[in-house]
Amino acid sequence: MSDVNKLLEVNLSVFVIDMIDKPLSLSGEVLEKFIPPKRGIYLYNSIKPLLNLEDNKYFFENGNTVITLDDVKNCKGYILDINGNVVLSDSRIKRIEKLLLNEPNIPVIAIDFIINSIENFILTSTINYSKILFHDNINLLKDYREFLDKDNKLVYENQKDLLDFVDSGCSFLLTDIYNELNDFINGDIYNIYEFERKGNLLIINKKHDYRIIQYYKQLEIIKSLKNELPNS
Repeated sequence: MSDVNKLLEVNLSVFVIDMIDKPLSLSGEVLEKFIPPKRGIYLYNSIKPLLNLEDNKYFFENGNTVITLDDVKNCKGYILDINGNVVLSDSRIKRIEKLLLNEPNIPVIAIDFIINSIENFILTSTINYSKILFHDNINLLKDYREFLDKDNKLVYENQKDLLDFVDSGCSFLLTDIYNELNDFINGDIYNIYEFERKGNLLIINKKHDYRIIQYYKQLEIIKSLKNELPNS
């Protein structure tokens, strides 16, 4: 393993946020602005669907398509993805049957919105060495034209106006998190920050200063070039 890869594997510090209860303090007026979650089969208190029926297809061993929660609960054998890989077995389904839902029991799109905002905050507070793309939270909101007042007039002028409203509604929650993240960054704006979503956790890993990584990359290039030179 190269020195660069060794450095990249090191986590200098880790910041972990359990997202499960973050949106519980949001008002209903804010929560109603988010798009519906993906159609699928969910586990209780899970952010991501166990089976994403909106974007993917799943099959029983006999070739029949998995469509409903009852289909899953009545499975005999295995559920496969479109490539034939085993996704679920009947033995596992029996173990988790009481936790299976045909829609999430928590506001998962609101959680995605909060996670995106946190990751965007890190990217704007540090040197974005990896050139990670910023999340566009507008994609998580319903069409602004769906919201009318009692006189049947538009409440919001455009989609950006709707986004500003939701941002404002989440600000009290995010401000506390941003203050904790500022302490976590602690002025280390040149360090590499990696994001990992594991279950209901958002994990932020602080890596070495990217300038150190660049230095060792240059050393490896120089070493490689020297090895390619013919012996004098």
